[in-house]
Amino acid sequence: MASETEDDCIDSKVDKLTESVSAMHKKLDRLLAILDARENKKQKDRIRIKQKRDEASAGEARQAGKIVVDRLEGTMHTDVRLPYKLWAYIMLEFQDPREFLRWLMNEYLESYHCIRDSRRRMIVRKGNHWKIYQKGCGTEKLVTPADMFGGQTMKWDSMLNMMCMRWCHVHVRPILEHVCNLARLEFVHERHLSWNGKEANAECGDPMPLERRWWAKGTRYREVLHASLGPYGDGWIRTAKGSMRVDFDENVLKRRELQVIIGDIARSLHDGVINRASHVAWVEQNKLQPQIDAGIEAHRIGAKEEAHKNFLKQLHAHKDRAVVADGFRMGVQMAVAAREEHDMQKAIQASLTVCSSDSGACADDEKVGS
Repeated sequence: MASETEDDCIDSKVDKLTESVSAMHKKLDRLLAILDARENKKQKDRIRIKQKRDEASAGEARQAGKIVVDRLEGTMHTDVRLPYKLWAYIMLEFQDPREFLRWLMNEYLESYHCIRDSRRRMIVRKGNHWKIYQKGCGTEKLVTPADMFGGQTMKWDSMLNMMCMRWCHVHVRPILEHVCNLARLEFVHERHLSWNGKEANAECGDPMPLERRWWAKGTRYREVLHASLGPYGDGWIRTAKGSMRVDFDENVLKRRELQVIIGDIARSLHDGVINRASHVAWVEQNKLQPQIDAGIEAHRIGAKEEAHKNFLKQLHAHKDRAVVADGFRMGVQMAVAAREEHDMQKAIQASLTVCSSDSGACADDEKVGS
């Protein structure tokens, strides 16, 4: 009997212990569930806050005129969204082509805003290499300093193969196409003719709107920018032997004049990449902001004139349509009415002026008579 009583006591104790352990497990599971819920909430809050922060930064970037993308595009691809025409107007205001190239590289890098990571840039230093994008994010390519900007010592036989020269062809060429007809450039240099002569106009057509300002720039200025297109046969330089096309001919590459120009181009682009933090101070130090503002204002005026010309052209092209004719007639009537109202207000103002002067004269006469 005693053994059975002891067994019952042990069983009851085990049952109580099991119940207490199960209760502790339930409390522990409840506590872990609460912690998991809180952690999930924190994670969701982090994601939501990051999304709001990204949206706010993207909105600020859009207001600043940047191109907001979810993934960066290829570095060596022409992007029609970039303001090449605006940069052409600004280029005509610069006095030093090397300063323009350095400014242009910084503007290009700052023109994009990546939503996934705002610190990403089209060209960035990564260790002992330079990183560029072939097609976009996820297609990074590492380039050695010698292949990117020529390194410490530039070699004549490989200087036209640098990636920075390819970048110039991709992003400087669209700018030059707004200010210079490249076919006219080749025609003029080969025949040693005036850029706006009858033969050049007959062969290449009428000059572009900005072409006169371009040819008014200094010869060295135009040489440096045209030499940036040298690897693709659109560059010309002056040498002791006369004007020479920039190509892969050994006699041309060994010319000291060409090596100096290519070196200046590479150094300017290199400075534009590595000195982004001090870019604003550099602009202020070299007093470049008035030139930039003048180019922006010239572009605004040019866009306004171009829009006016296009409107008149479309108006004359569709002048036979009834709706356009009615709209034009209504516009003329509104202009006439505004003119008549202006003349009427002017006449009323003149009559009031005369009356006030006459009343003053009458008052003086009364005082004299009295």
